[in-house]
Amino acid sequence: MSHILLTISVLLAHFLGGPTDRDTVKLKGVVLDPEGAPVAAAEVVATATEGIVYLEEVGTTETDNRGEFIFKFPARGTVSVSASKTDDYWLQSGDWEDVLENPGTAPVVDLKGDLSDLITIRLGSRGGKLAIETTDTEGSFWPSVVFINHCRSGSAVSSSWSPISVLYPDTEHLLPEGEYCVGIVSANRMYPVTPTCKIVQVTPSETRLVKLIVDPLELTTEVTRPLEGCSPQSEGASK
Repeated sequence: MSHILLTISVLLAHFLGGPTDRDTVKLKGVVLDPEGAPVAAAEVVATATEGIVYLEEVGTTETDNRGEFIFKFPARGTVSVSASKTDDYWLQSGDWEDVLENPGTAPVVDLKGDLSDLITIRLGSRGGKLAIETTDTEGSFWPSVVFINHCRSGSAVSSSWSPISVLYPDTEHLLPEGEYCVGIVSANRMYPVTPTCKIVQVTPSETRLVKLIVDPLELTTEVTRPLEGCSPQSEGASK
């Protein structure tokens, strides 16, 4: 009976496109800092690609004490492999090309090619963190959705709308060095009458607390768009 069940499971895996021992490959690699030293406990992310299009995340793992990692994938297609270490402020490698002089590397690997050698991921720049807190005018917590725009590029960061809820009251973003516009899109499903933002400087290897104030008297049910870039409506630099 067990032999029959095993045969059925293998046939189903093949029919559904799932990996089996015969059609999987091991992708091994190492994560290095800019000086070439191995980075332990770095998060490594594999993303399926099609040409220049990034499709979806297909695996995550962590490096060992030698900075090495291993994935097991079906032997088909290509994947982009990137790394970060948020505890030490290392940004996701390969991201922020329009912002960073050294975004690090995120090699694209053909899973049907020669995988006998370790692939190398090199971390680029360290970023800084923004811890965002939203309260009303009396200091009580308010569930909100906030936005973050990079001033120089005018573009929103990854996930420009970030929810701050009762379940997740503390939100923290690791961002490249630079100036950002941080504000509220909505508060408790209502919208600011006049959207404003704080201009905040992000410094490498530092965490900065940003406090955003919700005025319940300045809310409406009319949907407003978040500011783009850094607006004259900003409240000035955050200390």
